[in-house]
Amino acid sequence: MFGIFSGLLAMALIGNAAPADADRQAAERQRMVAEVRNLAATAGMKSTRQLDERVLRSLATAPRHLFVPPALQPYAYANRPLPIGNEQTISQPFIVALMTDLLAPSKDDVVLEVGTGSGY
Repeated sequence: MFGIFSGLLAMALIGNAAPADADRQAAERQRMVAEVRNLAATAGMKSTRQLDERVLRSLATAPRHLFVPPALQPYAYANRPLPIGNEQTISQPFIVALMTDLLAPSKDDVVLEVGTGSGY
């Protein structure tokens, strides 16, 4: 899955972030994951829907703020799509989580996501 990549990317790119910024971003990621988890539970696809914890962990560790323009970084962990330039968007985190969950990757799968707008 993409958790390893996002973790390595986070370590490489966030290493220079101020501790307060890193703490704030981590808290915002956790709030985003909680919202995604709640949306999945009420999506109506099944009586109760739970996303794979590995998918949620990947969302919780991926530095989404690094995939959006600097002016939009304060909104990076909002559960909504954001413009990333060239008439493209980074997808809503819930949609990314749902698409990845529906793919049902196994523990040993390696996923390269290209062109779906997730930004991860």
